[in-house]
Amino acid sequence: MKFLKQNNWLLIIYGVLLIAIGVVTVVLSITNIDWVDSALSIAFAVGLFIVGALNIATSLITNTDRFFTVPLLLGSICIAFGVVLCINRDLLGSFIIYLLGTLLLALALVFLIKGILFIVYKQKVTWIICEFVLAALCIAGGILVLCFRNESKLVFYIIIGSIITLVGIITIIFSVRNLIMLKKCLEKEDVVDEEIQSGDA
Repeated sequence: MKFLKQNNWLLIIYGVLLIAIGVVTVVLSITNIDWVDSALSIAFAVGLFIVGALNIATSLITNTDRFFTVPLLLGSICIAFGVVLCINRDLLGSFIIYLLGTLLLALALVFLIKGILFIVYKQKVTWIICEFVLAALCIAGGILVLCFRNESKLVFYIIIGSIITLVGIITIIFSVRNLIMLKKCLEKEDVVDEEIQSGDA
């Protein structure tokens, strides 16, 4: 029971940290978006350095009899990308926006093809309409994202920050609820123990 209680308190601390990160992300996105780009690039670069170093170290330790291994290549690629992100800290933010815009356009193409196939195979009219509506929305979204990259980045970061904050709030709510339930269980156990002791007496 004590372990569960400690675990819930850790989750509450984790939730508070998530809320702080989410709020800071939203505030900095509105006030200084370049700082968010830099922080995100550095965070990804550190992650890539760790993954790269682990791959290289594992390969050097476990595959001593081989001339060259795939983990060595992967580790080197991760470290190279990490260095690039440290040098050009705006690169990741631009990449995310281009990826988002092209992803929406690719989804639009998929929805269009599905809509045409639904017509060919005489599916329900509502499904056909839904496919073409989704295609139109994705085309509009993709074009807007690619045409208004800075504004799209701002909206994207605000949405990400809001989601992180929401996850933190939900984590805290569930942890507090679990703590209350755990406290009630402990109180019931104490009452049962007292009844058993009084019965024995």
